[in-house]
Amino acid sequence: MGASYSTNNGLNWAGIVGFPGASTSADKNFSGTDDAPSSAFYGRSYTVFTEFAGAFVNRIVLTYTTNGGVSWSSVAPVSPVPSTNHFHQGCDIKSGPNGEVYVVWANSSLTNPFTEDSLGFAKSTNGGVNWTIARNNAANVNGNRTFNMMNNIRVAGFPRIDVDRTCGPREGWIYVCMGEKNPGVAGDVSDITLYKSTNGGTTWSSGVRVNQDAFGNGKKQYMGAIRVDESGGVNVVYYDSRNVPTNDSSEVWMARSMDGGVTFTEMKVGDKFRHAPTGLPNVNSQYAGDYIGITSTLAAGNPVNGNQRIWPNWHANNTGIYQSYTAKVEVLPSNPCWGCEDFTNTAFTPNYFNLEYTGTQYWTRQPVSAYGAGSGSTKFDFFNASSGTVQSLVTSCEPTPAGYYLSFDEAYAPYGADFPDRTV
Repeated sequence: MGASYSTNNGLNWAGIVGFPGASTSADKNFSGTDDAPSSAFYGRSYTVFTEFAGAFVNRIVLTYTTNGGVSWSSVAPVSPVPSTNHFHQGCDIKSGPNGEVYVVWANSSLTNPFTEDSLGFAKSTNGGVNWTIARNNAANVNGNRTFNMMNNIRVAGFPRIDVDRTCGPREGWIYVCMGEKNPGVAGDVSDITLYKSTNGGTTWSSGVRVNQDAFGNGKKQYMGAIRVDESGGVNVVYYDSRNVPTNDSSEVWMARSMDGGVTFTEMKVGDKFRHAPTGLPNVNSQYAGDYIGITSTLAAGNPVNGNQRIWPNWHANNTGIYQSYTAKVEVLPSNPCWGCEDFTNTAFTPNYFNLEYTGTQYWTRQPVSAYGAGSGSTKFDFFNASSGTVQSLVTSCEPTPAGYYLSFDEAYAPYGADFPDRTV
């Protein structure tokens, strides 16, 4: 197992650097980068994977780079020693709003079909060096791993993770999706489920079913991925056979929750394609694309008046070989401009999220009457930093002019008078 990097947007790549201590039986990697500017580990990139040989056999290990991929740390274990007749596979990694490192994995049976029977979870607060939480049973699950989901393709119930970093009321919540079968949260042979932690991974909720087709209808949803977008929306993409009369094809669907994963609405994002095991010669003819993904961004320009974009990514066999596809899903943002600016730093350049401030005061909360016309959670006034007079009423997160600071109603201040001392 190793990594390469590019400094020119993928045009050229550096030579592959092998991870120190990785065996030739390393498998199923995922990577992530700490991109929280206030984090002590800002810019550190991590890779996690399973070791099927060596001192950490059947465990999840981690390596990290502090210099953009030029060199990597020696691999070290993340997951505990597996319980009897179990192994760890299908890991994923994300960083939290303050530089926390979160890793999930499937604690799976060594007996075919290697069912995932619990969710593993680990948390580090010192850049992946040590783990304050590392457990194999964060939640009981019943994974849908099989070597013949449909038309002889292989599917696993590996977990995927993301963290809310919007500075909104659910900042720091951790969400995990995976594929499960009944009995349990799932209604039939394969559904997508969601688990969450609202306290940094200390405790976890009971699972909920993400796909909203009829419970127990025999249709299959599998291989999900998750993204918490800039508005705090929880988005999950997955393969779905609900509209396919034969048992050999799938569509691609996306579910979105705006209430922290309690309820979901769905839409189809990818057309039907027929699964046919083309696979990789001399490796495994059952491969249909183990990696599925989803990300999001705010549209260019004003992030309130412009739309927010969700980008699911999947593999489909429409052309006879599995290729990578995406779709642009546009939604209206809810609250992309939560207040998390650190105004003690007066060197900010005006932009949509690091708002310039000159003076000695922080944002202040004003009564509603101070605003005049206008309403909504994006209602802000510019106040002159010296005189305190209103400059203009705006309904977006536009850059703050030099010499002004933002003032807003208490109703729109989710942290009250005190704000986290960090930037987004």
